[in-house]
Amino acid sequence: MNIFQRLRKYHFEIRHLLVLFLILIVFQIILYYVHSNSVQNMLNKTMDLYRKDSAERLANLTTTSLELVLELSLANEDLTEEDIQKTIQAFDIILTQQKLQQNVDDICVLFSVNGHTFAIDNGMDLYQFIFKDIIPGSPATNLHNAAIRKYKHLSARLTSSEQIRSMVKDEKTFQVYVPFVPKGELAGAVYMEITPDFSKITEAITQVYDETGMIFSVLILLGLLAMFFITVRTVKERDEAQQMLFRQREEQLKQQIEHEKEALFTKRIYHAHHKA
Repeated sequence: MNIFQRLRKYHFEIRHLLVLFLILIVFQIILYYVHSNSVQNMLNKTMDLYRKDSAERLANLTTTSLELVLELSLANEDLTEEDIQKTIQAFDIILTQQKLQQNVDDICVLFSVNGHTFAIDNGMDLYQFIFKDIIPGSPATNLHNAAIRKYKHLSARLTSSEQIRSMVKDEKTFQVYVPFVPKGELAGAVYMEITPDFSKITEAITQVYDETGMIFSVLILLGLLAMFFITVRTVKERDEAQQMLFRQREEQLKQQIEHEKEALFTKRIYHAHHKA
């Protein structure tokens, strides 16, 4: 006996199909939420990596710009007062322009001299330190105490590897230290505190995934509805056919019983006539 013959033995009613349909709908809803959470987790991890890469690239680009300005100034042995002012202005533009951006919270150049670490955040102090070995006073240092404290712990690794170091603050803000080489030797690091904002990109990607998932869910639900109504119609037609078959069978039985009664009556008359 094959599977189709076994299924014919069971009589599925509308409530059975309705329960099956509800189970499929609940399963589809659960699948949609699981898919949404998986996409959100994947998107968060991807955005974290992208934010870190973006912050490190911005810090590295700023450091490279400062080093290029220094290289141009060092290449010119006879610097005039105008050249000095242009160099200082270029330092100020690089340091202040980055801070004007919404994503950059802090920027400075860190140096260590005779066991003391200090920070420079303007073009004049940077020029005087590089070209005249004048260490800036404490006001600028006090503004970057947190960066200086962390730099003291990272200076050994920065000196040995000369690679970018970054750490996460408050899950969204990156503190980046880029090795700074003003005269061909590692002298310090450029510190930048950056909070990359990719909320619009994240919202756009999430919206696209949600719309796609919603479209697939609607299509699946429509398909389930179509299957449900077709199955209900098929079961209804089958029940009607069975009822018609039962009525025909009942009529046949009635006719057979009447025929047997008539035959029995005829047989009795025949026997009575034969006895007479």
